[in-house]
Amino acid sequence: TFTNKAAKEMMERVEKLLGCRPQGLWGGTFHHIANMILRRQSEKLGYKNNFNILDEDDSTSLIKKAMDDFGLNTKGQSFPKPNIIRGIVSFSRNTNQDVREIAECNYGLPDFVAKKIEEIAGAYETRKKTANVMDFDDLLVNWLKLLEKFPELCERYSRQFQHILVDEYQDTNYIQAEIIKQLAGVHKNILVVGDDSQSIYSFRAADVKNILN
Repeated sequence: TFTNKAAKEMMERVEKLLGCRPQGLWGGTFHHIANMILRRQSEKLGYKNNFNILDEDDSTSLIKKAMDDFGLNTKGQSFPKPNIIRGIVSFSRNTNQDVREIAECNYGLPDFVAKKIEEIAGAYETRKKTANVMDFDDLLVNWLKLLEKFPELCERYSRQFQHILVDEYQDTNYIQAEIIKQLAGVHKNILVVGDDSQSIYSFRAADVKNILN
């Protein structure tokens, strides 16, 4: 689900219904479960298991440093500011679309600016890897990458999760939907709850087609 409060309530309801907390039950937000798995498996992707997680301010600050690598100073210039670039990079990752495409089509930026943003995004990725840090998007992107790149690991988790419940499914994005498909590969037991008329997070890359389809 999408908030820690909702996740806690879901777990409490199960416990109340059964009269005990079932062994082996996992519950949490997408990012919480991603963090749990990546703490055990991130070395497969070149990270140490003690990686730190960047909040939005930290992420914006690191993007500014990546911009400095290219000698870009946004003061008095029309080049997008670091927080705008962070938004472009984040949206592109959560929709699995090209950074340049998002910069041009969604933000109306010219091609030469979009190309430079793509280069900044690459420098940002390098800086994160070097510093052993992930942003919130990395938690989801790297979780999916683990499942796709390591079939034996995907099968292990897919066998472990016999039933999967996803709340507020109308607000899932491309990455989250793909993760759920991978995890349900063995048992194929998915229950989703949602209301397509309450899908209001498309600006954060949520895709209502996930629930409609």
